[in-house]
Amino acid sequence: MKKFRSILCVILVLAMAIAICACGNSTPAPSNDTPSNNTPSNTTPADNGKKDEGKKEEEPAKEEYTDKYVIRVGIMDPKPSIYYDSLIGPWEEKVTEYSNGRITFEDYVSGSISTFGTGLDSIRKGTIDAAQDAFGFYTGVYPYCELVNMCGTPCKSLVAFNNMMTDYTKAFPESMDEEFYVFPRYCPVASGILLTDKNVETMADMKGKTLRATGTVMSFINATGAVGTMVAAPDIFESIKLNVIDGAFFSLGGIYSFGTYEVASYFTFLPYYFAENVVCFSREFYNDMDPEAQAVIDKSMADWKQFADDYCTNNDTESLAEIQKVKPEFTAKEMSDACAKEFLDVALPLMQEKAAEMDAQGLDGTGAFEWIQANAPKY
Repeated sequence: MKKFRSILCVILVLAMAIAICACGNSTPAPSNDTPSNNTPSNTTPADNGKKDEGKKEEEPAKEEYTDKYVIRVGIMDPKPSIYYDSLIGPWEEKVTEYSNGRITFEDYVSGSISTFGTGLDSIRKGTIDAAQDAFGFYTGVYPYCELVNMCGTPCKSLVAFNNMMTDYTKAFPESMDEEFYVFPRYCPVASGILLTDKNVETMADMKGKTLRATGTVMSFINATGAVGTMVAAPDIFESIKLNVIDGAFFSLGGIYSFGTYEVASYFTFLPYYFAENVVCFSREFYNDMDPEAQAVIDKSMADWKQFADDYCTNNDTESLAEIQKVKPEFTAKEMSDACAKEFLDVALPLMQEKAAEMDAQGLDGTGAFEWIQANAPKY
């Protein structure tokens, strides 16, 4: 019996040993079909199955624009002229260059299609795509522009006025910027009084004279004792020649361009007055251009501003030199400080009256007047 128990114990010990060995070796050996730890599969957490992640995506091909545009431009001055050769021509060349020839121009010069006071309407009608004009001619339409174009703006130079207008138009925006693509605004020339018989030494020299005037200048000329009358720039020559008028509130550039020096020899510069000019582009035409062409127009505005400043700096000197080549006795004089104060004393109340009218219409006329008086000397 004891022998049987011993044999049974041996059998149980052997069985337990076999069981323990079986448990310790339960993990199967890797086969050739199982990836090793050094070779991650396409479904390991390292890439989540995105085996192409990190590979650079191909960029879509850039759209090529091939449409060509011909912009019809209406200007007052002839071709060639100081205005065209210094401003319009160089700007057009830049636009054509930037667009690789996709944008070109047709120029209608000497007021053949549009003149001051009609350029904006010509754009509206589709007769022209861009035009030289002056907002001051549109009495009652652009009041903030009318105000700054009145005598009494104390800028120190034409370029100072150009720089001021950038900030003034931001401070007091008007509807023209919604309707047109307006180029940087500028004052091309210093204005003054052209007479047939003498330079202006005192304001008394104005009394009884019939002078060509336009827009907001009309009330100012009348306040000096002269009589203002509307005459288109190309008609000034004949009007003086036929004794219909005694002179004009005009500029040396205009006198040279229209040959008015042949019938009147005395020009006196008037300080504190800046006759703004603009070139406007059809907003509809611009909006219909492709983005690349629009970017060209936008880029060219920096060139326009520089050409305009250069033109404003040199135009009066060049115009006078050209006039005196033909007519050496033509006289252009600065107004004396005493005489200038007489004119300023007449001008400022008119500006304040205009500002009050604007206030009554719900505009900030007084604010604009005060802004001009405070800021204009700083530029």
